[in-house]
Amino acid sequence: MEAAALQRANRALDRAGRCLEKLIATSDLDEAEEIWSDFLASINRIYVMLEAGAGKNTAASNWLGGVTHERRTDKLLTYIHHARNSHEHRLEEIVNPEQGYLNIGFGKTGFKVQQYPAGLNVVDVIDRGKLYRAPTSHLDKMLPDQRVITVGKHALNYAKKLVWVAENFQ
Repeated sequence: MEAAALQRANRALDRAGRCLEKLIATSDLDEAEEIWSDFLASINRIYVMLEAGAGKNTAASNWLGGVTHERRTDKLLTYIHHARNSHEHRLEEIVNPEQGYLNIGFGKTGFKVQQYPAGLNVVDVIDRGKLYRAPTSHLDKMLPDQRVITVGKHALNYAKKLVWVAENFQ
């Protein structure tokens, strides 16, 4: 794996991490939508840099082939890729804003109040004429919700592992 590619992949990884931190911190849904777009671009850049850096390294290229297969078959990874493409090349929204609300109920132990903060949910996207459903699982594990923060955390953790493995091909 070429050092320059790893350096750029790490920069993209850092940027994606900063985007996720901003997503968690903001309560402005318009700002969150912009940050999500930056996050998707940063995650995509990691893959692009790793592909460029594998070059003639047979072990790295073979490993990257497995990563590419996983990216095409895992629901969350596929979604992240095509949501980025859809956002760049189509007019439809890639997120659905959800206003916060309180749920007040009465149970065996008395009143129960749950607060659900405002946030963005991922939505189905179209890329090159094909529909890609909002992910419900990642690596065969169900996601608890379809919030951009949840999807983003899983995508970022996966990307961190990729870069860590790629660094061992130098």
